Amino acid sequence: MVHTKAKDVYPAATIERQAGKASVLVLLACVLGVSASGWSQDPTRVRSQDQGWDAKGGPELHLGAGYADLKSDRYEEAAREFRAALALDPKLVLRARFPLAVALFELQRTGEARQEFETVRAAAGDRPDVMYYLGRLDLMEGNPAAAIKDLIQAATDPPFPDTAYYLGSAYLKEGDLALAEKWLKTAANLNPQDAHVQERLGALYQQAGRKADAEKAFADAAQLRQRDASVSKQR
Repeated sequence: MVHTKAKDVYPAATIERQAGKASVLVLLACVLGVSASGWSQDPTRVRSQDQGWDAKGGPELHLGAGYADLKSDRYEEAAREFRAALALDPKLVLRARFPLAVALFELQRTGEARQEFETVRAAAGDRPDVMYYLGRLDLMEGNPAAAIKDLIQAATDPPFPDTAYYLGSAYLKEGDLALAEKWLKTAANLNPQDAHVQERLGALYQQAGRKADAEKAFADAAQLRQRDASVSKQR
């Protein structure tokens, strides 16, 4: 049986979603080895495994400004500050190059972001946080096979709760419905209030010819979006 495409049933059924600023800050805090509240209060006092930290001068002023810019969604400014820090000390792989890559990713400058993430990967290895972003970039560039390879590595220690969502979406793009369902159901368990997950499940069930399941998933997604809209109006 031929079924209507997901985008025709539910226009908002897209793969991309936002991990959320809070999640990004928590991830960066973990990478930097401090609490998110700690560096947001005084970003110039951040400590990490990188060597050569000097609290009185050097790149730390740029790092502190860059972290503050990230916190405030000023990604262009953040990228500028992290580049300045790297110009002073190119060895700041995790403290400067990784957040630079994140800022470029948020700016959707995918080519530059990939270059920086690959540089971090070459220096620090296949870290789950790096592989997560590389997998996201693969999906954005229409390469689900590469996304699966990267996101499987990220899923060993997921840096974000939506890692399973993107891995399931990559399998769906590849036409592997069984593994897509496995990971999207994992994502639904981790993020039961995320409408994107239900939309992906709806698309999957449509492809599988499971009309009743698809209708329920899209209905659940619509309900979640209505709830989110209601909450936004109350703020």
